[in-house]
Amino acid sequence: MREKYGEKRFGGLRRFFASSVVHLVIIACLGSGLLLVRLGARPLSDSEGRWGEISREMLTTGNWIVPMINGIPYRDKPVGSYWLIALSSLPGHRVTETTARFPSALAIVLAALFLYGITRHFWDSLTAFLSSLLFLTSYPVVFWGRKANGDTLTLLGVLVCVWIFLRAQEKNDDGFGWLYPFFIVAGVTSLMKGLLGFVLPSLVVFSYLLIKNRLKVLDKRFLFHTLSAFTLGLILFLIPIFIDILTTHTDSSLYLVYRENILRFFHPFDHRAPFYYYFGYIFITVAPWSLFIPFLAVTLAKRWRELDAGTLFFGGWFLILFIFFNLSSSKRGYYLMPLIPAYAALLAHVLRRVEDVGSLTRLERFFLIFPIVFIVISGLVAVSFSFFPFIFRVPKEILIQLRVYLDVAGMILCIGGVLAGWLIMKKRGVKGMFVLIGGYFLAFSIGFWFVAPILAKRDSMVPFCRKVNFYTKGSEVGVYGLADRSTLYFYLGRKRPLPHPKSPREAREFFKRYPQGYLVINGRKALCALEPEHVKIVTSGRIKRKMVYYLVRRVSTE
Repeated sequence: MREKYGEKRFGGLRRFFASSVVHLVIIACLGSGLLLVRLGARPLSDSEGRWGEISREMLTTGNWIVPMINGIPYRDKPVGSYWLIALSSLPGHRVTETTARFPSALAIVLAALFLYGITRHFWDSLTAFLSSLLFLTSYPVVFWGRKANGDTLTLLGVLVCVWIFLRAQEKNDDGFGWLYPFFIVAGVTSLMKGLLGFVLPSLVVFSYLLIKNRLKVLDKRFLFHTLSAFTLGLILFLIPIFIDILTTHTDSSLYLVYRENILRFFHPFDHRAPFYYYFGYIFITVAPWSLFIPFLAVTLAKRWRELDAGTLFFGGWFLILFIFFNLSSSKRGYYLMPLIPAYAALLAHVLRRVEDVGSLTRLERFFLIFPIVFIVISGLVAVSFSFFPFIFRVPKEILIQLRVYLDVAGMILCIGGVLAGWLIMKKRGVKGMFVLIGGYFLAFSIGFWFVAPILAKRDSMVPFCRKVNFYTKGSEVGVYGLADRSTLYFYLGRKRPLPHPKSPREAREFFKRYPQGYLVINGRKALCALEPEHVKIVTSGRIKRKMVYYLVRRVSTE
């Protein structure tokens, strides 16, 4: 009687946790916890300053069409991502670290939900659930999801477009209605980072259609509706650009679309890299689950005759985008982020199919167990931080704060790896993967909630800007020297653009015009160019290891 009652009770629990609604709720909760908690604990850094400063000036000036940094147009990227940051900042009427990063974090959470729906189209709910969790615990996804940028928004747009297409396939919709929402979303996505919003989902979907139903793709009516829908999406993308042209009487925004999206692809002016760059970087892109790449490759090669539609779809997605990015002459590591959903879905599917370790070859078993051993070792390395602190070049006061967190994260990975390995050997591979995912979720949470903010204390940009604002109350401030100054402008928070002399002569003219003024200078070389005997250093701050900012004023000659 008890056994039957127990079976009934646990059977009900299994059915409950197999529900798609429960899966989506868990994904949303875990994603929100990992990405939204303590989102503003670190100051903006590197390229984040551009997103923060442009959005801040949008709110300050009311100009929502022309992106500005210190009053100077910055049209390298479309305005969509800046709009989202400005809108998320409206309730508090100011851009903060949290509001600047919120759209990116929310985009990743929504992307995980859409990936669940896409994977569910081909396979069962547990595979879809596993794929979304693998996606959420990929290091680049968490890293960029907690930074202000446009790439995570592009990633979300790609997944929404693919989901729209597959929804039409589920309904056996042989018409062309899905093309219009598909290209509308692609047009809106292109407002975030550029024309990749059109290119990436089109490569995934139309290559799949071409293989699956070549005649339909070549049908005249299909081509007509594709062209009409694309034109509609392109108009949505071009509306802000045309408004910019009409109001500023310059076509530089249109030229920058060409330069950043087409010219960069064929004739790069920056970010050059050798042809093999992505072949190595792909292991970073899908980390830590890149440890399973050899296992995935061997398993798919062995069972290539049994490949189903889902494997072909996600495999084609991964290969086509990988080839596309390799063909580009301009390469950056984070460009590969749209490959992560496809890899996560493929890995989840293969792990579900080969849960019985006994059915694997010796080589497959080795490639399946090796990542577990590596994870345990990486956990031990984190724990060794306490015992061998001299290995890490970190200031002593920061080292003391980091020890506890790294010890806890390392122990979690060690225990999770051992438990996952035991479950895999007991022919419970999926449960083992859930344990690994849970371990990385906790380790990433500790890392991004606590460790990253502690390490960020080495960056003195915020305290430096506070000192600048304290010393320069009521005085004119200028910025001199070569640097990415958007983060500086953001934290200085001035309503009016700051003068920005570009040469020693212009700097001297600044002091003649504002005898009581101050200059922020980047680097010792720029300081020496101003003839140090004629200026006085008021305060300074080491922003990065080799970057020092100075606040100077003219030495009175009276």
